[in-house]
Amino acid sequence: MPQVENGYTRIATELLDALISYRVAGEQMQCFLFILRKTYGFNKTEDYIALTQFMKATGMKKSAVCRALSKLSEKKIIVIKKDNKITLSYRINKYYKQWKPLTKKITLTKKIITVNKKDNLKLTKKSTTIDTLTIDNTTIDSNAPCTLKEWQEHFFLYANKYYSFPISRVRCDSLAHNSYEYWEEQKWLRNKEPMKSWKGTIETKVRRENKSLKDWDNKTFDKPVEPC
Repeated sequence: MPQVENGYTRIATELLDALISYRVAGEQMQCFLFILRKTYGFNKTEDYIALTQFMKATGMKKSAVCRALSKLSEKKIIVIKKDNKITLSYRINKYYKQWKPLTKKITLTKKIITVNKKDNLKLTKKSTTIDTLTIDNTTIDSNAPCTLKEWQEHFFLYANKYYSFPISRVRCDSLAHNSYEYWEEQKWLRNKEPMKSWKGTIETKVRRENKSLKDWDNKTFDKPVEPC
């Protein structure tokens, strides 16, 4: 059973409160906590950490670790420095007021456009147009075929239907979130054409990953990224 006598990590309450109020995605949080463990856990403010250490501690692939660290750095939650050494140094930016603000939710309004026709015909109403949708503090393009919640729900249901072994809902939602972000970056286009069936896309992806449960848990559905 874990006991503080066997070791603990000290963190200022003010910093912890700031972190609680700031939404950090799953993979980014894993990397953040590992940096916290390697620094504050050893009474240090910063430490040189190899990517292989991140991979071993989090169970993530190198591409996922690189992307997560890049996002944390962009948000100014962590500071990454490259000295004369090959290994980079990492530290937590305790000045949380410098952290990049999260995207705020906006109130959606409906807009109705009225068009006059010739010969005194009746007025017609065009369909309502909405530029953006907001889900969990994340703004996405209106050409998304479904919400993140719908994507995760179908991903989870189909994965459990297709595979004979149980799949963690938390892990499955994380995998679904990664694939959703990928298609969001692709503007929901496949070969420059709009995606015909988002459910079919999920089902195809799940079928292609028909491997062991261990392999499934290691999957992140990452798109290829440039090396760190």
